[in-house]
Amino acid sequence: MQIPKKIKIGGHILTVRFSEDIGNMGEWHSAKQIIKLYKDNCQSQHEETLLHEIVEAINGLYEFNLPHDKIQILGAVLHQIIKDNPGMFRDEKKNRKKEKRPA
Repeated sequence: MQIPKKIKIGGHILTVRFSEDIGNMGEWHSAKQIIKLYKDNCQSQHEETLLHEIVEAINGLYEFNLPHDKIQILGAVLHQIIKDNPGMFRDEKKNRKKEKRPA
């Protein structure tokens, strides 16, 4: 999974940054529309933390009022689903074009 520099959620474009000046693995800043990931995390932790912070952003932007423990679980489960099903998010049109190409 790649960590993008920007993520669009609804009409909002969130910037993703690596930082060492945060007190935990990641943070979402609603006013600045920034997701910060602790720079020294391993790749799998970056991935899971990014998904957690995306759920935090959705929770805040759309006022779901999910408790933090549920956000923790959602981030972890989404990470597991994405990692265990890597072809799930491929564009079907692109896949069909590749299949039709002569060898």
